[in-house]
Amino acid sequence: MVPDQARNLDYDKNGVPRRQVACIFDIHRQKLAEQIKSEFVSTMNHELRTPLTSIKGSLQLLSSGKLMELNPSAGHLVNMAMTNTERLSALVEGILDLERLDAGRMPASPETLPLKEVLGQCLENAAGYASTHGIEIVHGCCTGADTLIHADPAHLARVMDNLLSNAIKFSGNSTQITVSCEASNDHVSFSVADQGIGIDPDFRERMFDRFTQFDGSSTRAQQGSGLGLAIVRELVNRMHGEVSCTSVPGEGSTFTVTLPRAHAVTSAQIIELPSQHTAA
Repeated sequence: MVPDQARNLDYDKNGVPRRQVACIFDIHRQKLAEQIKSEFVSTMNHELRTPLTSIKGSLQLLSSGKLMELNPSAGHLVNMAMTNTERLSALVEGILDLERLDAGRMPASPETLPLKEVLGQCLENAAGYASTHGIEIVHGCCTGADTLIHADPAHLARVMDNLLSNAIKFSGNSTQITVSCEASNDHVSFSVADQGIGIDPDFRERMFDRFTQFDGSSTRAQQGSGLGLAIVRELVNRMHGEVSCTSVPGEGSTFTVTLPRAHAVTSAQIIELPSQHTAA
């Protein structure tokens, strides 16, 4: 039992409360539910993560042709199994990450980071995934790309990976994704803009909610978990930043993350990011 609200009704001549009324509520069921949730997540971590790793490794070995040469039909089935295994693995990781965030086990540890290097590494990581979809990642105008930012490196990398992955997932072949940045006196903003299907205005209000997916045939075909953007918002908030989106259905979307600068701007320059990553 814990106090919820309390109020003093009257006081003696010395100002000491004589009577008090309080509202209390029993949190036993809440604590029990939290314990059950924690045990479930722990079980999922061990009982799903371990076999998934084994399955992924076996499928990759089978797909490589080192064990045997697969005919086209068998190869198609193996690729389909690999795709769905990756989906399930991403879902498990997303749920585990959200549970860690809720439990306070993923606190932000901000550091002074060079924006240019952070963006360059994230683009390099996304290059292979983009090329398999026939998508080109290009660098837009970056004002002050060598600016130092105040952010958690692991959180920032996860934010960029999720935004780039979403942009690639919902873009058509032979399209472009543009990454750009802009510095102000106190903040730095970087954007990921795609030429994909866009987002309906009615859905935009809840797209950062957990397990929320756009109810459309094109997005259902992508079979996302509905956790990527929720994780982005949680991580950005923990770094004292903001994330926003502008979108035109049928034309594409732009996600912008704004984070604190490590120090004030002394001058602004137009500096190119590391070499472009172009689809094969």
